[in-house]
Amino acid sequence: MKKEGLCILLVSAIVSGIFLLPLFPYFFRGIPYTHHPEKGFERVHNIEGDHLQFLYHLALFEKALEKKIPFWSDGYQFSTPWQAKPLILYFPPQGVLFFLFSFIGYAGAYNLLILLSFFISIFGMYYYLRTLELRPFPSFVGAFVYTFFPYRIASLFGGHPAGMMSAYFPLLLFFLEKNFRTRKSWFAFGAGTVLLFFAWSEPHYLYYSFLFIPAYAIFFLLKSRFTHDIAWFSFIKECGGIPFHFDRTRQLRHVNSIFALGSFLFLYLLRREGVNALNLAMAFFSTIAVYYGILCLTILVCRLSRQKDTSYESERISGRLYWFNLFYLYWIQTICDVPHLGGLIALLFIAGYFMPFVKNGVLSIWPIVVPALPGWVRKQVRQGRETLLFIWPLLLFMALSAHQGLRMKKHSIKDTFLEKGRKIEEISLFSPHLSDIVRPHQRGARYVYPGMVPLALVMIFFFLWVRTVSWKRLSPHSDGYHVFFLLMFVFTYLLCFGPHLSMPPLFSLCRSCIPFFDFIRSPIKIIVLASLAFAFLTSYYFDRFLNIKKVQWFVFLLIAGEYYLIQQMGICVLDNRNAVLSRLEAGNKSEKVLYLPLWPGDSSWSSLYQYYSLVTDRFMINGYQPLVPRDYVINVAEPLYSLNLGKVTFDDWNRLRSLGVDEIVFHKEAFPRKVSPFPQRFSLLNLKASGYLEFREEEDPLYLFTVRKHLASPRPSIPSLSSPWGTVEEGERFRHRSTPSCTIVREKSCSLGKALSLTGSNEILIYSDRFYPNGRFKGFIRLQWISPQTGTVRFGVFGPRGKKIRMMRFRLQPRKGFCFFPVNFKVSEPDRYRFMLKKEDKGTLLFDYIYLIFSGQKDPKTEILPSDGIYTGQLKDDEHDGPVVHVDERYPPGPAVFAANRLYAKGAYQARFLMKGEFPDKTGTPMVTLQVTDAWGVKVFAEKKLFPDDFNRKDWTSFFLPFSITEDAVLNFHVRYEGRGELQVKKIVIESANEN
Repeated sequence: MKKEGLCILLVSAIVSGIFLLPLFPYFFRGIPYTHHPEKGFERVHNIEGDHLQFLYHLALFEKALEKKIPFWSDGYQFSTPWQAKPLILYFPPQGVLFFLFSFIGYAGAYNLLILLSFFISIFGMYYYLRTLELRPFPSFVGAFVYTFFPYRIASLFGGHPAGMMSAYFPLLLFFLEKNFRTRKSWFAFGAGTVLLFFAWSEPHYLYYSFLFIPAYAIFFLLKSRFTHDIAWFSFIKECGGIPFHFDRTRQLRHVNSIFALGSFLFLYLLRREGVNALNLAMAFFSTIAVYYGILCLTILVCRLSRQKDTSYESERISGRLYWFNLFYLYWIQTICDVPHLGGLIALLFIAGYFMPFVKNGVLSIWPIVVPALPGWVRKQVRQGRETLLFIWPLLLFMALSAHQGLRMKKHSIKDTFLEKGRKIEEISLFSPHLSDIVRPHQRGARYVYPGMVPLALVMIFFFLWVRTVSWKRLSPHSDGYHVFFLLMFVFTYLLCFGPHLSMPPLFSLCRSCIPFFDFIRSPIKIIVLASLAFAFLTSYYFDRFLNIKKVQWFVFLLIAGEYYLIQQMGICVLDNRNAVLSRLEAGNKSEKVLYLPLWPGDSSWSSLYQYYSLVTDRFMINGYQPLVPRDYVINVAEPLYSLNLGKVTFDDWNRLRSLGVDEIVFHKEAFPRKVSPFPQRFSLLNLKASGYLEFREEEDPLYLFTVRKHLASPRPSIPSLSSPWGTVEEGERFRHRSTPSCTIVREKSCSLGKALSLTGSNEILIYSDRFYPNGRFKGFIRLQWISPQTGTVRFGVFGPRGKKIRMMRFRLQPRKGFCFFPVNFKVSEPDRYRFMLKKEDKGTLLFDYIYLIFSGQKDPKTEILPSDGIYTGQLKDDEHDGPVVHVDERYPPGPAVFAANRLYAKGAYQARFLMKGEFPDKTGTPMVTLQVTDAWGVKVFAEKKLFPDDFNRKDWTSFFLPFSITEDAVLNFHVRYEGRGELQVKKIVIESANEN
C-alpha cells in the first residue's frame, strides 16, 4: 500500500508539473488569472479578476496575525459606518496554508496552494475509487479526469475559491464510504470537517453536499438490501421478505436519544437565527411523525417475527416515544410565545427522558458526546451495542455547517438586494446553453465542456455495459455504484444549464421545491457533482472494458492530451512598484482611501483596489463582494457617483470628510463604458481642476489626489469642462414601463440592427441609468413614424426627484423613414438624469437612439486627438507634437486609441492615421489594425492591417483608410495594437472623399 501511495505521489507531481509548466517562470511573481486568455493577454500586469480577490482574502489571516486588522474581519474594504462587519474566516484551510507558505511571497504561496489542490484532488479521488474495489490504473484515470476536468481548471486558474475547494469533494466521498463500511467515527469526523471547510469557504458546495449526502445514504441503504457484508447494517436481517428486523430493540433507545438531542440543538440554532417558529413546528413535526412512524413499524415487524423478548422492550419504547412526542409539541408551543422558558422546559424534559438510562450506566449518553474514550466504552462500541453511534460526528458537523450557512444568509444576504432570491433573468445571464457543450474555450460561468474524448468513451462503454450486464445478477459493489453515479451525472449535468433547458423542467422543478435553490446565481456550479460522477464512470468503464495495458495507456494519453491542449493559462504578474502606492504605504494609516472609478461593489474591477489595499495597508471605502450591502449602495456608491466624472460637489466633499477619506486614487485603466459615458481623461482633468482636491502624485496608470481639509473659498465652483466625446443611448436599452406593445424589433437601417417599437396609445418610455455632468448638451433623437396620419411625440429630461429640466414636442410625418429631431438641455449639477419619450397619437413609433454632445462641439469632427477618446498606454505631451499616445509591450493588446463617438453624414470618407513605430518582429504578422466602426464597435465599415515594414521609427507616417456610410451614423475610429513592439499615435484626420 505504501508503494502504491508513493507511485501515485510521483505520477501526481509529474502530471501537475506539466499542467503548471507555463507558471514556473513566474512562480514567485505571478499568479494564474484565467484558463484561456485572449491572444496577446497571456502575460499581463495587475489585471482585474477573481484571482486578486481570492489572493486578498487569503492574505487577511497574515494581516490579522500582524495585528494590522482585527481577527476574523475584512478590515481593509467597505470601511464605512454603514457596512456591517460579518465574521470572515479567511477560507480555511486555504487561508492557514497560505499563511504557512507566505514566507516565499504572496505569489509563491498562492501557486503552492494550486499545486497542493492537484495532489489533494488526485489522492482523494484515487483512494475513494480504490475503496470501491476498482483497480489501480482505472482509479488513477478517474482521479485524473476529476482533477483536470475543464470546469475545475477554469475555476482554479480563474481564481475562484470553488477551484481549490473542489479538491476536497473526493475526500468527502472517501470519508463517507469508509465511515459507512467500517463504523469508525474518525471517518465521520473527516467528512464533517470537509463540510465545515465548505461552510467557511464555498457555500455553494456546502449546499450541494446537503443535497448529495442524503441521496448517497439512501443509495447505501438500498444497496444493503442485496448484500450482508456492510458493517453499518449488520444488525438488519431479512425476515419474511421484510428487510427491517432488529436483533436488539435496545438499540432503538440510543437512536431515539440521539434524535432527541439533535432535534433540540438544531431547533435551538434555527430559532437563534430568527427562523419563524410556526414554520419550524410544521416542518419538524411532520419529520418526527414520519421518523417515529418508521420506528413503530419496526417494532411491529419485531413482534410479527416472533423474536424473543421483544414485547416488553417494544412497550417500553412505545411509551417513551409517546411522552417524547408530547414534549416535542409542548416545546414548540412554548417556544413560539416564550423562547427562554420553552428552552428551559425542553432541557428539563430531555434530562428527565434520559434518567431511565442511568441504571444501565452512562453508555447511553457518553458515546454520544465522546465516541472514542478508551477502555470499556470502545469495547461496547466494538461489540455492536451502539451501532449507530459512529455517525454522530457527521450529524454534529452537519448541524454546525447548517448553522454557518444560515448565519451567512442572515448577515450576507439579509442586508442586500437579494432577500427574496435571484430573478430568473439574472440566473439566465450566468447559465450556459446546450451549444456550449461542444465549446472548449468558453467563459468559466458557462464552461460545461466535459471533453469529447472521455465523453465519447463513456457513451460507447455505456452501451456495451447495457448489452453485457446481467440484470438478474447485478453486483451491489460495482454495478450499484455505476447506476447511482450514472443517474447523478445525468441529473446534475442537466441542471447546469439552468433556465436555458426547459425540457425536462428539472431546474424549474428544483427552484420551486428545494429551499434556497433560487439564491444560486450560477447553476453551473453543481457541475462539481457531475464531474465526480463522470470521473467514476470513466474509471468504472476502464476497469470493466479495458484490460489491455497498452490500450489503457493509449486512451489515457488521448484524454490527458485533450485536457492539456484546451487549457492555456493566463498569468497575472503582480506589480506594486509604483510611486503612488509607495506614497500611500508611507501615509497615515488611520485615514482612508477612495479609489476611482467607484463601482457599486459587485464588479471584479474593484479587485484591483483590494490588491492595492493589501500592499499599502490602507483602509478603503470601496469594496468587492458578490452580494453588495444595500446600505453601501445607498449611502456611498450612489451619492459619490459624480466623482467618476471628476465632478466633486460641496456635498461630496462633506461626505468624504465625514467618512474619513483623506486621499483619492484615480485608476486610468479601470474606466470601461459602464462606469462613465465619457473618456477617462475627461474625469482626470475635472479632478485636477476641482477646488476640493489637490493633485499630489502620478505614475501611470495611477494618480493621487488629497482631499483638502480647508477650502480656499466657502463653496468652490464645479469646473465646466467639456469633452469632444459623444454619447449614444440605444433605444433597445431603454427601460420601458407601459403595455406589452412596447417591443424590440429588427430593423436594418438602425445603428445596431434593432429598434424599440411603440404601438399602443399614450405609451411612455423612461431611461434612468446614466449619470451626466453639469453643462449644456445638444444632439438628436432618431425616430420613425409608421402611420397614415401625422403623429406627436414628447421628449423630456428629468432630474433628481422628478424635477423637469426640459420638455420638447415633435411632429412626425407618416412613412418618411428615420429622421433626426434636435434636442438640447442644460444640467446645473452632476447627477443621475432620466429621459422620457411619450407617444400621444395612434400609430407605430420606432425609436433608434439618442445622440448627445456638449454644446461647444460641432459635427462632423474632422481632426481627432488621441486624448479625445479612450486610450491605452501613456499620454505624453510633446512641445512639438502635442498629446501623443505611446504604447509598448508593457500594455496588453487591444485598442490603443478608441475615438471619437461623433455623428457623420452619409457619404464617402477617408481616415488618415498619423503614427510611427518600431516592431522587431519581421515575420509578416500584422502589428496594428485600423478600423472604422459604429458607436458600439459592432458593425465594421472599414479595416486595414499594418505590418512592421509599413512603419518608420523616426518620422510620422500617414496611413489612409477609405470608408463610406449609407446612413447618417455615429462612428468610432480604432487603432488596435497587437502587443509586440512600440507604437505612437499622434492624431486621426477625417476627410471627405470628394476633397481628394
